[in-house]
Amino acid sequence: REQAQKFLFTHAKRSVEGMKGVGKFRDREYDTQHGEKGHPLAEAGFVHRGLAPEDILITMGGGDAGGHSCFIPSWSRGRGSIMQHAAIRPAKL
Repeated sequence: REQAQKFLFTHAKRSVEGMKGVGKFRDREYDTQHGEKGHPLAEAGFVHRGLAPEDILITMGGGDAGGHSCFIPSWSRGRGSIMQHAAIRPAKL
């Protein structure tokens, strides 16, 4: 889980120019990510999704457990919730 969080944090980013281009760049948020208490994986010139890898929630679903649902609200400093999903298939041996 921790490796997946680090990978996603490292890759879930947008350039400062890209964020400015769509009106979503906030100096304060960038300074928080890259300031004295910023995470070492936060890359200069980019805005990451969250302040640290631990901000990324990893979930799994599926299997034979039956029909269940879950709602995970977003409290992420004013950004809307972004859900990504991908099927995980067993490796062929």
